[in-house]
Amino acid sequence: MNQKKLDELVDILADEHSRQRIEPRPGDGLYLHLSDLLLALQAHATDTKLDILDFGAGSSPYRSLFPKANYRRADFAIGTGKGLDFVLNESLLVAAPDNSFDLVLSTQVLEHVEQPENYLKECLRLLRPGGKLVLTTHGIYADHPCPLDLHRWTADGLAALCKKSGFEVVAANKLTTDARAILFLYDAYGRRLHRRELSFFSALYALYYRFHGYFRRSIHRWADRFFPDSRVVKNQSGANELYINILVHATKPAGS
Repeated sequence: MNQKKLDELVDILADEHSRQRIEPRPGDGLYLHLSDLLLALQAHATDTKLDILDFGAGSSPYRSLFPKANYRRADFAIGTGKGLDFVLNESLLVAAPDNSFDLVLSTQVLEHVEQPENYLKECLRLLRPGGKLVLTTHGIYADHPCPLDLHRWTADGLAALCKKSGFEVVAANKLTTDARAILFLYDAYGRRLHRRELSFFSALYALYYRFHGYFRRSIHRWADRFFPDSRVVKNQSGANELYINILVHATKPAGS
């Protein structure tokens, strides 16, 4: 495959990656997780003119939530790295002055960062006093190295890490919880049980997968109808023990 075709393929994959995040549809493989993530992020959407940094931007799938922002992007210059404002190296330091941004957005990045506290301190440095961090990462999720997958958190643990890094934590919300989490994990990863030939799970998933195209959309719509309160659980320590994702909303102290 020549470079032009490879670049075209990367662009197609990036477009679909973004579509599943900003327009998730019942039947998509990660629908339960990604639709709940979008719902949580929409609570922070605004048409206010802000200076925003997408820190670990990828394809910046959530850019449209901030239509009037001065939206800057920082990431490694690989794959979807076209049009970056800040090209990162292993230090993850952004070549911008202190107090440059009103909001730092970090979606599904922190689990891949070797030194999370240093990353959070860089977020703090970049924010103006009173500025806002909106950060999401995984609770329970399969290993997905790109190139590394290093961490998982509880909601309380992630909130504590943000406080240790200098933030004031407003909320640490749990996303895709309880029954929705179980449905997501089985839908997304049950095929692995089938491959491992565990008799009961193998038979059950073989039946499900045989009619996969018929069942998945219905299951997703059923989950939306019957478990709406399990999508985003706000700031309840100790409740909803099983969850796929976490969203932390934190601010830089006004006197910093």
